[in-house]
Amino acid sequence: MISKQVPFTVKLKRGPENEADGNAIAVVIHDKNVSKEPMRIGYLRRQVAEVLAKDMDSGAMKIEKATVVSMSSVMAEVVVKFSLNHAKKFPLDKSSHL
Repeated sequence: MISKQVPFTVKLKRGPENEADGNAIAVVIHDKNVSKEPMRIGYLRRQVAEVLAKDMDSGAMKIEKATVVSMSSVMAEVVVKFSLNHAKKFPLDKSSHL
């Protein structure tokens, strides 16, 4: 089982092949105590992924760090630090709930 000790770092992985949402961005943890392979623990909300996906795919955005800062049995709060390779304003803050 994944430890609920927070904060812990995760990776964000694009999932354009996701049939439910072509803009899907998975939240992935690689905890070798749990599994040898990376494990998806959820997805960013659809509204957040819709804004970030295109720039992630084009390389215009670099995700520097993603951290789970709080977690319950039904939801986790993920704070994402990113840098942009071009100037663009985002209509959201840098945190998202799964």
